[in-house]
Amino acid sequence: MKRPFLRHAGYPTILVAAALVADPACLAAQRSLRFQAGLGPYRVDDLAGTPLVPMIGLAKPFGHRGLVAGNLGLIRGAGFYGLDALTLDLHIGASSRPDRVEWGATIGPSGLVGGDGDGTPYLAAGVHGTGGVIWWVASRIGLTAAATGRLWFTSGNARLSPSAAIGLTVRGSSR
Repeated sequence: MKRPFLRHAGYPTILVAAALVADPACLAAQRSLRFQAGLGPYRVDDLAGTPLVPMIGLAKPFGHRGLVAGNLGLIRGAGFYGLDALTLDLHIGASSRPDRVEWGATIGPSGLVGGDGDGTPYLAAGVHGTGGVIWWVASRIGLTAAATGRLWFTSGNARLSPSAAIGLTVRGSSR
């Protein structure tokens, strides 16, 4: 009598075991290194204004919900005096579980270094908070939107610097 039950119960058990074994492989693929490229407004100050800034970045999910990342932006010819500068944000935070739509929230240090046409240096160091979302339209391609708020400690120009960006995220292979 136990024999027929085990024979029929064995198929669901095998399917469940296969799904559990396959899940970490799927999770590893979604937790691989990500390259991001985007464009968005970046508030510098009253003189340089809020130019559209191209940004590139790398992100690496880790653990169950962790996220570490960095992004670099290029400000070219902004404002009356033509500010040229590089921006850098380093991120550590949390992300949602891997899914079709993922969110993330991070904090970390920020920096801006450059100068304008009349020789005025632009140097700033501070901290930021960022929130963003990725909608995976294909297995390795996602549309990204993010917003960042910065608090500068060393800038004489402005204390607060919000920005936003939209762009693409490309997920690397798990191999």
